[in-house]
Amino acid sequence: MKYRVIGWATYDDYEFDEGEITDAVCQAVIDDIKENGYFFSGWDHQESIDCAPILNDGKIRRFSQRTFGALMARAHGYTGEMDYAKFMFGIKRECCVYPNKYFNMNEFVPEIGDVKKYTFEVDEKTFLSAKENLAVKIPSEEEFRYIHPLDAIILTCGERKAVYAVKKVKRGEDMTNEELAALADEIGDHCSFDDIKKTIEDYKKLSVAIFLDLE
Repeated sequence: MKYRVIGWATYDDYEFDEGEITDAVCQAVIDDIKENGYFFSGWDHQESIDCAPILNDGKIRRFSQRTFGALMARAHGYTGEMDYAKFMFGIKRECCVYPNKYFNMNEFVPEIGDVKKYTFEVDEKTFLSAKENLAVKIPSEEEFRYIHPLDAIILTCGERKAVYAVKKVKRGEDMTNEELAALADEIGDHCSFDDIKKTIEDYKKLSVAIFLDLE
């Protein structure tokens, strides 16, 4: 499913089920903020009327003030490590632009559609690693940023093809040092320290997904 925001509700309106927060969800919220020019703080997200997003799965997303501040910062082009602080609670009320599309749960019709499928070419090692249910790196490109668990990945290697369901997606920059080191171990003992170091740096720029074979 490609997520999108279909309305906004009050943070503590508990008629809504609370949905999982994933990178794809965050991207959808950022896109809606950009598209509509919203400008309000993480404090408003939690305390003001109708500032919590409802996505097209009919579920509400509740963020911490810090996390929502980071989403607002990214939507407005602020990418510094501490830029979230500008959007946590310090926006003057007269400067705020709030959502104007309240979501009525009584009018919600669940969306039904095919599983989203992504296809890309991989090398021999990656193709075989996926068959062993190991972590596989995905290019950090625009078309892949909405990948979400239960979407389908089609890996091709020459004339061979394998189809997988996405079990887990984790962005490289969000991985722990232990996770990065474990991925580096998959390179093999024949690689030099510099090769392993470079691979870890590359992983920080990529998404990592764990696949479950559908075939």
